[in-house]
Amino acid sequence: MKLFDYDDRNIDSIFSYAKKLEGMTFNEILEEFQNSQVDHYINPEDYSSFSSSAEPKPTYGKKNIKVNLNSKGVLGNLIEKYYFGYEPNSEQAADFDKVGLELKQTPIDLKKDGSYIAGERLSITNISYEEPVEDDFFKSHVWAKIKAILLIHYLRDKA
Repeated sequence: MKLFDYDDRNIDSIFSYAKKLEGMTFNEILEEFQNSQVDHYINPEDYSSFSSSAEPKPTYGKKNIKVNLNSKGVLGNLIEKYYFGYEPNSEQAADFDKVGLELKQTPIDLKKDGSYIAGERLSITNISYEEPVEDDFFKSHVWAKIKAILLIHYLRDKA
């Protein structure tokens, strides 16, 4: 698999790339990143405009990955940074703003009876207490963020 192999201007490309996560563990994502020659997403259009002498220098073997498993949202941030190649943020805009696609990750827990349950609540955005409330929901920042969501579920291993 080639890391960051998607076009952020094409929602189908992002989705196809996300499908490659199926069956992967977080450790495998980190290993892919560690072995990758690049350390962040580069839009294919931007990359093709580089001359061969101006191509980004590979960062193979120079990545210092530190993951604090006690941090809130660490696994979601891990997917954003090490799989999709962008820095996690708390901006009001959608994560893939060129196509209006928000990326959300949430755990699923396996219950003793064999059924599944949501592992935690899913936060979409924060409410601004400084800005007036938009009366028209379809003009709100919330709608801009949730009109298209790529929701990634992962089975949480509590062991």
